[in-house]
Amino acid sequence: MRQIKNGTIDFYPGLTFTPARAEFVLFIPNGLPSLDIGLTRIDVEEIKGPEDFAGKILLSTFGSTELIRHQHALVVKRPSELSHSIAINHILAGRADVYVDELSTIAYLLKDNLRKKELKYHLNCCGGLTDLTMGFSRKSIHYSEVENTLYNPEKPLSFDNYPMMLGSNSIAYRFYQSLLLLKANSYTDKLYLQYFGFDVHSIQTYNEDTEEKIKD
Repeated sequence: MRQIKNGTIDFYPGLTFTPARAEFVLFIPNGLPSLDIGLTRIDVEEIKGPEDFAGKILLSTFGSTELIRHQHALVVKRPSELSHSIAINHILAGRADVYVDELSTIAYLLKDNLRKKELKYHLNCCGGLTDLTMGFSRKSIHYSEVENTLYNPEKPLSFDNYPMMLGSNSIAYRFYQSLLLLKANSYTDKLYLQYFGFDVHSIQTYNEDTEEKIKD
C-alpha cells in the first residue's frame, strides 16, 4: 500500500474500495465479478443474510472490519495468523461454523480439494454480486484523471461514485479499455470458469432470482 500510495507500484489487480484508500487510488472494475460468500460444512442450513449467522461461530481475519454479520454471530474467532487454507481446515474440523471470503479465492482453493464435497457455498449471505476492482495509483506516471461529471455528492463514495475518473490520454485508461474488451469478448468469463470452476452468468442469474424473491 505504501508503494501504491507513492506511485512506485502502478496498480494492484484486485483491491477493495475504501474511502481512505481512494485518497491515493482510483478504483476501476477489472472485468471479474466479486461476491463474498460463506463456506460451511454441508449440513448447515442456507445462510441468506446477517441474521442467519445467529448461533454460529464465525471465523474472521484478525483486524477485519466490523460488519453486521459479526454482530449477529454467536462468537467471532479471529486467529492471529489465518490463511485461507487454515480457515478451510477450521471449518472441516468443526472449530468454526462459517468462514466468509471472496468466491474466487475459496473456489480456487477448493477446486481440487479432496474434501470439497463435505463443504457448502452460501452465495447470497453477504451482500450480493458486484464488480471486482483493481486499484490504480493516482501518483503513477501512467495515470491521469479528470472530473467525473456523473459523480453524485448526495450518495456515498464508492468505486462507481467518485469525483474523479481516468483521463483518456493515459496508459491507465488504455489498460482499462483493454480489460473492458476482454470482458465484452467473454475471454474473462472463460478464465473465471477455467480457474475457479464457476460460470459467471450462472452467478448473476442466481442473484437476480434471489433479488426477485426478496421483492416478492
